[in-house]
Amino acid sequence: MSDAQPFHPADAAVAASHASEAADSQEPEVRTLQRLGILWSFARPYLHVLILGLVLSIAVSAMGLASPMVTKWVLDTLAVGGSLRDPVLVLVGLLIVGAAVSWFQWVMLGRLAEDIVYDARKRMMLRYLGARVFALLSRGPGELVTRVTSDTVLLNQAASTSIIGLINGGIVIIGSLVLMAQLDLVLLGTTLAAVVVVFVIFAVLMPQISKVEERAQAALSALGSELEGTVRAIKTVKSSSAEPRRFRSLMHHVTESRRFSMKSVRIQAGAWTVAWIGLDGAVILVLSLGAYRVSAGDMTVSALVAFLLYVWGLTGPLMELTQNLTTLQSGIAAAGRIAEIERMEVESEEADIAIIGERDDARLRAAERQVDTERIAKTRDSIDDDTPAVELRGVSVRYAPDVEVALNGLSLSVPRRGHVALVGPSGAGNTTCRV
Repeated sequence: MSDAQPFHPADAAVAASHASEAADSQEPEVRTLQRLGILWSFARPYLHVLILGLVLSIAVSAMGLASPMVTKWVLDTLAVGGSLRDPVLVLVGLLIVGAAVSWFQWVMLGRLAEDIVYDARKRMMLRYLGARVFALLSRGPGELVTRVTSDTVLLNQAASTSIIGLINGGIVIIGSLVLMAQLDLVLLGTTLAAVVVVFVIFAVLMPQISKVEERAQAALSALGSELEGTVRAIKTVKSSSAEPRRFRSLMHHVTESRRFSMKSVRIQAGAWTVAWIGLDGAVILVLSLGAYRVSAGDMTVSALVAFLLYVWGLTGPLMELTQNLTTLQSGIAAAGRIAEIERMEVESEEADIAIIGERDDARLRAAERQVDTERIAKTRDSIDDDTPAVELRGVSVRYAPDVEVALNGLSLSVPRRGHVALVGPSGAGNTTCRV
């Protein structure tokens, strides 16, 4: 080893973390619609499952929409002294069938979400293993781990149940409003005004969640990178009495993550509060105006009860819509961060795995063969023992563009058989050479 420069592992990890943050700041900004397209690319291979889930969800919702009308049927039958057998049997049938379909749909969508995450994680790990070393080192370990773990967790529900929930919630709201129109147009206008106000406020609040969620995840990945480097070099940190400096740097990332997460919480709380106030306000207005119209003979008591059931029934879809929009915004932020992994330079064409967009299954299988242990063992056995296992000629290494070289002009030949010892003083580049 020639011209070796002392370089502490802790400083290397910190430099890599800062280089990763700088690389993130230089990434081209991806617009919300583009990120939505990225999110959809994860769900598109399972389109047939999504369609079946949507059909089942609509079926369950249709049964729920029928319940207030059947309740009106019960009240009208009771008013004329008729038999309650048929309407009660219909209500019980709707309950049993709805429960069975809901269970099946829940299990199916849960499996779909796990399949999406499994596929994304497999492709990301193959991309990591096939990437060039310095393409990986340019990003901190914490960032790489975060994108495979926590970012894919955010992707879990966003790419499956939230999409179906948004479509189904919209259908339920529209269906409820149509059936309300059959009962009373005046009360419908009152309810519609409250729903429109809620949607307008949602449209303003929801996009902000994606931005703050992405910043919170970025701070979390920076924390992981710096913490990993600090723990790895804990001997150096302690011997140089660098604990206070490391603690301040780590807590900076903790504080940033908390700050953006709390901002997201406040936005979500605002959205939920708006939905709750809007619905309760609609119930109060409908009850007051409906009572007046019943007293004036403009509508029957059974129609008012059915209408109130539909208004209360809107609570579920609107709250579900709020939750799904929140989940979708978090998933959009995660999808944008996961997509950045595809920009990492790889060592071979087989390792160029598409994480987003069109999926090439043939290339995926080729990449899996690259990490097939049995195939690698057979290949190694077929190589002549005299061929070096590793050979380096004039290799120079630095951990980040703006730091000194850790190795300069290294030439090394490692035989295929036997043992090789790397011996040198601390900071001479032993660890870097092994990496």
